[in-house]
Amino acid sequence: MSKLTKAQVSACFNFQRHAIEFLESVGAVLVEQTVDPIDKRLTWYEFTLETIVGRLDIYLAEDHINTRFVNHDDAKRHVSGVNPYSGKWNFSQTMYDYELMASADPIQHFRPQVMKIVPRREPCEIEALYSDTGSPVG
Repeated sequence: MSKLTKAQVSACFNFQRHAIEFLESVGAVLVEQTVDPIDKRLTWYEFTLETIVGRLDIYLAEDHINTRFVNHDDAKRHVSGVNPYSGKWNFSQTMYDYELMASADPIQHFRPQVMKIVPRREPCEIEALYSDTGSPVG
């Protein structure tokens, strides 16, 4: 890959920022972050996420997302598009699409698929956050 323009690097940052915010919101844990050896302005990230079909390893590059289910036998029975032999489940719609990466929702293909396999969370106890008057406690 040739060196990216400033606009392309900005699009990559936007894409990664949205992806990281989403991953953290669903409970993914950052495992490692590595500076791109070719273009030091870019960083690669590795996350892990516990899903309803087991652990999903997530590799966030500058312009796409690669994932792999550790237990691909369970994943292939419950998640469409999983490679039945390797457990890979990749999202490359954004690869080299700097316009999509710069958009307001660059992970529009990734988010809904992951939401299908994220364990449901219990609703928070909003009442505990408010006093008897209806005003926030604090």
